[in-house]
Amino acid sequence: MDVEGWRTYIEPAMPSNVFGTPFTDQTVQALPEYIGKKIGRKERAHVALNMENAEGKDINARNYFPHFALFTMPRGHNKTCWYGNIGRAPYPTQIANGQWGAFLHVIKTSGMATGGSVAAVAYRGKNNNGNNCDWLLGWRNPWNGPLSTSTNKVYTEIREARHYEPAGVWPGVYNRLVGSGVCSSGTWNGCFSTISSGCSTSPTVEALLTSEDA
Repeated sequence: MDVEGWRTYIEPAMPSNVFGTPFTDQTVQALPEYIGKKIGRKERAHVALNMENAEGKDINARNYFPHFALFTMPRGHNKTCWYGNIGRAPYPTQIANGQWGAFLHVIKTSGMATGGSVAAVAYRGKNNNGNNCDWLLGWRNPWNGPLSTSTNKVYTEIREARHYEPAGVWPGVYNRLVGSGVCSSGTWNGCFSTISSGCSTSPTVEALLTSEDA
C-alpha cells in the first residue's frame, strides 16, 4: 500500500522512533515467491503484514517506548489531545510500508492531571485503488479511573482524505472513543485498521493499519 503526505514535506532522515526497512517494489520482487511477478499495493501490503516482526522491529518499537506502537504504512498526521501531551519524541510523521513507529503520550506534569492521557491521531495512506484515505487512532487512559478493563479505551475508524481536518468532527470522535473498549477495528473503502490497549495505568497500545485484503 502506497503512502502520501498529509501536506508537502521535505524528506527528513529516518527518525529514531521508526523501525524496520520499508517494503518497496524492489524489496518485494527480491523475495523468491515474487520473482518475475507484477508488484502492486496489494502485494506490498501482504508482504508487510506477513513480515511485520522481521528485523526485530516490533521488539525495538516496544522497547523504545513501551506505551504506543504503530505498525505499517501511513505518512503525515493530524492529531488532537483532549488530555495529556506527547512525550519526548514527536508523533512519527512518516511511517513507510512495513515499518513500526512508536511514541509516548503522557499526562501533564503541571496543574491538574486528572484527565490522564486521552488523544487521537490520524494518518493518511492509499488504498489498493490509489485513493487517499485517513486512518484514525484514538486512546483514553484516565489518570483517576479504577484499574479495570472498562477504564482504558481505544478506537479506530477510516474515512476519506481530509475528513479529520475540520474541528467539528472531533467531538464525535471523542464520544465514539469513550463508548468503545480495549479493542477496536475498522474497515472502509478497502482499508483495515485495528487497535488494542492493555489494562494497566501505563498501558501499551498497539495499532495496525493495512489493506482489507492483505
